[in-house]
Amino acid sequence: MLRDRTETPHAKARQARASTAALVSSVAIREALASSSNGAGDAEDAEQIGPDLWLIRTRHRRLSQRWLLGIAVVLVAAAGLIGLSLRASGGHTRHPTLVADAFTRADTRQALGTADSGQAWQAVHGVWAIRDHAARLVRITGAKSSFAVVDTGSPDGTVTLTESTVAPGAGLVFRYRDPSNYWAIEAAPRYGTWAIRKVSGGRQIVGANTGLSGLANSTTVTVRFKGTAIDVFVNGVRRHTLVDSDFSNATMAGLEATGAGATDARWASFRTSTGVETPSTTTGPR
Repeated sequence: MLRDRTETPHAKARQARASTAALVSSVAIREALASSSNGAGDAEDAEQIGPDLWLIRTRHRRLSQRWLLGIAVVLVAAAGLIGLSLRASGGHTRHPTLVADAFTRADTRQALGTADSGQAWQAVHGVWAIRDHAARLVRITGAKSSFAVVDTGSPDGTVTLTESTVAPGAGLVFRYRDPSNYWAIEAAPRYGTWAIRKVSGGRQIVGANTGLSGLANSTTVTVRFKGTAIDVFVNGVRRHTLVDSDFSNATMAGLEATGAGATDARWASFRTSTGVETPSTTTGPR
């Protein structure tokens, strides 16, 4: 008895679905091969492992490639943002601040108290106070020079101060070891410059200056030092460079005043950082 070979509607539907799946698989493989860099090698893999498994592996590969591309895009964007940030800041890298004080706390009569960054100011040979949001020397006691110093915690770095009122003999001290061993930068309005002094063993050993430099009120003085190299800036412009190894392990810095005229000075801000920074040029006199 012969079996009827006429296909039922269900059989035709199954066959159609199988043909469609095969066609879709074939098209997907061709598309994947077109975008793949392996070419003939991928075709051989597809024939060996079958279209379904090959498609799964190819999709995983594409996902991995997209993931790596995403990471690359993020890294490029981050590098661009860093570059923009550096350009916006004039190319100057800021290092962690060790000491910072704007002297904006309440007025005092005989102490500078604690800096904004938490370090205690130490007065040496004088009485220091705060008045109208500025540090000032009330009087010098027992010596020619007076100091207000803090421990920066680093023998190398950058020290910057702004004198809201510039007066003769007033400035900053750095690499301070004790009242007989230190470096100082003081205003010398009579000569239109800032004097640079190194005192060792109680005697002035080095005398230099910044040339004709800004001495108007609100002048900013910066000194950066690392090892034996010392650079002095006035309003962001480098004015003098020294090479000297004395006191290169000292970590104290601060305010310095010499002579009776220094009591007229006012210090508006003081800052130190761990790194050797190039200060930004200000709009003040140079």
